[in-house]
Order: sequence, then C-alpha cells, then structure tokens
Amino acid sequence: MISFEPLKETLKEKNIKISHLRNDKGGFLSTDVVTRINKGKNIDMVNIEKICLNLDVPIEKVIKFVKE
Repeated sequence: MISFEPLKETLKEKNIKISHLRNDKGGFLSTDVVTRINKGKNIDMVNIEKICLNLDVPIEKVIKFVKE
C-alpha cells in the first residue's frame, strides 16, 4: 500500500496546507488529486512528479510503501 504520510510531514515542515496545492488555490494539482491524496487513494506518477518538482523534494518525502 502507498502512504502519503511523508507528504503530510513534508508539508508541515514547509508550513503549507495540502489545500494550497490545488489549482483553485494557486497550486498545481486538481481538486480530484488532492481529494485522492487525503483519502489515501492512488494517484498517477505524473502527479507525484509534479509534487516532487514543485516542492523541490525527493520522492521519499512524498510517498512510502507500507506492507499491509
């Protein structure tokens, strides 16, 4: 299972709310993608790449694999 806990920690470190990543808040992700992250659902690698590039962090700061 993929966990977005590292992203939540990264955003906290950078003092950014996840809602600020949405297009309508000046961010770079669609509302649907932010909703999927909040619900712990999968997102495309393209969006993970956008997060890494825009936040200037490695993938390990965005997702982690958790055995169920």
